[in-house]
Amino acid sequence: MDLVEEGNKIVVTAEFDKKLLKKEIIELYNTYANEQNMKGVLQTKEEKKRNERQFLEKSVDGLKNKMKTQRKGMNLENNKIMKENMYLISQINKLRKDLNYLHNENQEMDTGRDFNKTYGQSEMAERIAEVESQIKEIEKNIEKLKHTNMIFENELSNNN
Repeated sequence: MDLVEEGNKIVVTAEFDKKLLKKEIIELYNTYANEQNMKGVLQTKEEKKRNERQFLEKSVDGLKNKMKTQRKGMNLENNKIMKENMYLISQINKLRKDLNYLHNENQEMDTGRDFNKTYGQSEMAERIAEVESQIKEIEKNIEKLKHTNMIFENELSNNN
């Protein structure tokens, strides 16, 4: 075996027996790269890929199921809020009708039309005070319902 320098390279020159070299290469091949070992390595890689794929598929299925249940919960919650909102709107409309009726009745009392025929002076003052207190109560209820409605609408928009 000779070492020869060629520029920056070192070149090894050696004389060898071709048969001996072939025998050594075959031994190395049988030791490290025979078919059974290669099959085992390939099977191990395929198993790892299969296991990883199954894991990922299960993860995706789990996430899909979780999303479905969350959507169902949100839909139920949104439906509940919508129903409450519809109820509150109907209550507001009813209270507005009552308020308009009481305002009209109050105006009739202020003009005194047909009131003096039915009631006396003290009864008229009592009736006016009663109607005014009912009007104030209805206005308070309307404000409460508006506030509640606004809260539900905000929750509904936040959920979407």
